[in-house]
Amino acid sequence: MNMPVKFQYFKNPKNRELSQVELDELARELDAIKQEVLDDLGEKDAKYIRRVYSTIRYSSIAGRALLFAGWFPPAWLLGTGLLGFAKIMENMELGHNVKGMDDDIGYGLLRLFPEQRWKPGYLLQPIYAVPFCLLFQWGVAIQNLELGKYFKGRKSKEQTKEEWRPMQNKIGKQLFKDYVFFPLIAGPAALPVLTGNMVANGLRNIWTFSIIFCGHFTKDVEVFPKSVLQNESRGHCQIEHHLYPDVPARRYRQMAPKVQAVCEKYGLNYNNASLVKQYGSVIKRIVKYAFPFKK
Repeated sequence: MNMPVKFQYFKNPKNRELSQVELDELARELDAIKQEVLDDLGEKDAKYIRRVYSTIRYSSIAGRALLFAGWFPPAWLLGTGLLGFAKIMENMELGHNVKGMDDDIGYGLLRLFPEQRWKPGYLLQPIYAVPFCLLFQWGVAIQNLELGKYFKGRKSKEQTKEEWRPMQNKIGKQLFKDYVFFPLIAGPAALPVLTGNMVANGLRNIWTFSIIFCGHFTKDVEVFPKSVLQNESRGHCQIEHHLYPDVPARRYRQMAPKVQAVCEKYGLNYNNASLVKQYGSVIKRIVKYAFPFKK
């Protein structure tokens, strides 16, 4: 599995510095790739989304039904696996594909690049990265509250409370469904249903953590301050998921070779490696930059 990741042409030594004319031409060629796909969008793409939704729905139903069989090993293992698969598909195929500008690197918890200012608390990040991975869904949810702004006095208590209410309702419903409602109606199978739901959520969190971190925080990913966005042109680009956030994700495989060819034409780095290699790179960064290394 290949994991394309973000880049910025102006900081990576593997990239050639482009003139404004070249940047404009780069933007034109990348837009042409997008337009070619948009012109071809149609019923087949809608059918794909409907198939994904149906797969999620029926996998979830089958998984929960099998968990009701109790501790019978094949049923519990298959039920947990199907439920975890459904949760992963829901997050990654339906939920994560359309998103705005990414927030700060490391979700404000991990130091993953030497550009981040080191603090003594980062010494513990190889340890607390594990529960962060296992509970990733809640970490992402809490991050959206931007609590850092609140503690720095850049956001009022009232605004924070207002933003917390819908999140609180969503979290409450999810916890009630997985850890109260389904175990309760399972009767004698309450414990295997409870543990199955817990493991399925853990599987989803581990997979989501792995894919997102491999797509954003590997060795050759570039970091930059928000200030560079002020004068950014369309030629200052990032890779497929961020370059084309309004294009269906199923089309990225079709677009990737064309984007890579354009990058090679203009002397730009296209960071592409296997999931195992990228994940290993992430783990090394979590351990390395727990310490005050400058490079």
